[in-house]
Amino acid sequence: MKNKKIFLYTPSLHPGGVFNSNKLLAQGFAKKGYKVKIITNRKTDLEIDGFEHIHLNAGDFIRPFKLKKIILEEKPLAIFSNMQTQNISLALAKIFTSREKINTKFIGFVRNSDAYVKYNKFYKLPLRLIINKLYKKLDKIIAISNSAKYDVIRTFFLNDKNIYVVPNPIEISVLNELKKENIKTEEKSIFKNPTLLYAGRFSKQKRLDLLLNIFKKLNNIYPKLNLVLVGDGEEKGNLIKQIKQKKINNVYFLPFTNNPFKYMSKATLFLLTSYEEGLGRVVVESFACGTPVIAFKNEFSGHVDIIDDGKNGFLVPFADINQFVEKVKILLENENLRKEFSKNAIEKAKEFEINKIISRLEELIYN
Repeated sequence: MKNKKIFLYTPSLHPGGVFNSNKLLAQGFAKKGYKVKIITNRKTDLEIDGFEHIHLNAGDFIRPFKLKKIILEEKPLAIFSNMQTQNISLALAKIFTSREKINTKFIGFVRNSDAYVKYNKFYKLPLRLIINKLYKKLDKIIAISNSAKYDVIRTFFLNDKNIYVVPNPIEISVLNELKKENIKTEEKSIFKNPTLLYAGRFSKQKRLDLLLNIFKKLNNIYPKLNLVLVGDGEEKGNLIKQIKQKKINNVYFLPFTNNPFKYMSKATLFLLTSYEEGLGRVVVESFACGTPVIAFKNEFSGHVDIIDDGKNGFLVPFADINQFVEKVKILLENENLRKEFSKNAIEKAKEFEINKIISRLEELIYN
């Protein structure tokens, strides 16, 4: 009987991009007849419904041995690890199973593009060389964007052999249903006016301080323009403080939700001011809702793989607030152009449909 076992090894499960991506991957593989199991470092209150979970409950040194035991018992067709710590554990598990006769593919996901910033110190060179040796033990490495691929190559002195770019998936049919969900009456009053949207974590990496500076300039020009921030995070208190200090009007906070699409579909534009994004799932999701995106870009911006500058959104050199403002003005003042961008965005989102992503992963498993 053909081996159809797929294991997804992730950090402990928490809301966010890694969880969402693995949930879709699990569901996508299951729909194609694979038996999927989820392996996590430790149990949390969150699980991916409908799938068996295995919790290692072990520290960094013990995890590879526990992985080895599971792999030898189950002999999966493939095991995908997520993020650097898990990739290292998986590489060690492969070394420990190297004398056994198993045909499992050991594949690691690289989801961030900031490793070079973290490791580009002379005293970290030995660690980079160790990770180089471990990453070479994996059968394949999947980077979710070209920027993530470039980052892992230059940080750990790898060549591009066995490093493939496969983006995070979305499920457009589900998203199309979720975006129809009704919003509250008070929220409807916000979206009656032109509205700029950000949805995601309120963290320093997202540089929402720059977003507030951009909006202050825009709000002076368009007094009825609104800014909606959906989510939560450690920077929320600082953002509220900045809004008061700078006397910025028309900024609205909405709580974290598993369905930001109901807001994306009603927003005029989605704005992304992050310093670093492995890919930028929210960009694809916003596109699927037909909402153009304007974003900062630099060498750490995975969303440059998604946004076609001048076609479905705009890319602006990082921290160039004045140019960012001008790009927003172009789309606010030209409805026909905005509709054209919206149409192009919907078409672009189709490239990230879950079925297409699963097919690409199958190619990597079997080839």
